[in-house]
Amino acid sequence: MLASLVLEAIGQKGAAHAALWRRVINDALPGVGDAVVGSRGDGERWGVWELFPDNVIFRKIYGRTDYSQANSTGSRGVRVWYSLYPGRYLVHAPESWGSTDRYICRVMEGGEIVREATLGD
Repeated sequence: MLASLVLEAIGQKGAAHAALWRRVINDALPGVGDAVVGSRGDGERWGVWELFPDNVIFRKIYGRTDYSQANSTGSRGVRVWYSLYPGRYLVHAPESWGSTDRYICRVMEGGEIVREATLGD
C-alpha cells in the first residue's frame, strides 16, 4: 500500500531562481555558477530519497507540487506531496527558514510511516 507524505517547500521560488542562475552562469563559465550560487545539494532543503539497506541513496523521489495555499511570492505555503511505496527513505523536511528536520523513515506494507533515525546537521 502507498503512503502519502507532504512537505512544505519553504523558499521554493528562491531555490528555483538559484538553480536557473547557476545553470546560466555554468553555461557561460563552467564551474563558476556552483562557486557563486552554490552546488545543487545546497539548494535541496527539502526532499525525499529512496535508500539502499546500507543507507546509501538510491534515487530521488519526485512529488506533486501544490500551490493552492501558497502566498503571493511562493515563499511559504507551497506543498510537495509524495506517494511512497514500502521501503526506506531519507527525508529533509523544513521546519522554518533556518531549520530542516532530517530523518530516515520506513514505509510499512500497511502504509504507515515509521521514523527510524533522526540525523544531525
